[in-house]
Amino acid sequence: MDLYYALLIERSWKKLKHELQKELYRLGYDITVDQWVIIYELYTKGTLSQIDLATNTYKDAPTVTRIIDLLLNKGYVEKVPCPVDRRKFRISLSQKGREMVGDFHPHLMAFRRKGWTNLSEEDFYTLQRLMNQIFDNFE
Repeated sequence: MDLYYALLIERSWKKLKHELQKELYRLGYDITVDQWVIIYELYTKGTLSQIDLATNTYKDAPTVTRIIDLLLNKGYVEKVPCPVDRRKFRISLSQKGREMVGDFHPHLMAFRRKGWTNLSEEDFYTLQRLMNQIFDNFE
């Protein structure tokens, strides 16, 4: 029985990720959902270290490093050495990255609304509570 619920969560996440990827490509954005997660984290939190990005997005450090390198090559982020520790870097959105978020955000909101079709506000809060509890059970 427990496995069934885990499969439902995984199935829903994979479908959501697949559909969001299709939407990004449909709109002409040459980024993956994982790259979008990093971009959006920088948009909402500002300049961050690679370690903070990895922690905040629940991705391992090598994955975040690869994503940052790809986003640097595409011009969406900027990377500058940390003034206190030259071995570390501070990552922030470039002007191109900020413009992309501004352009994509209305599409993201429509995408989210589609996902919540036929769900009540109470459903949303119940799901949020349940997902947070499952997460907290592993803390």
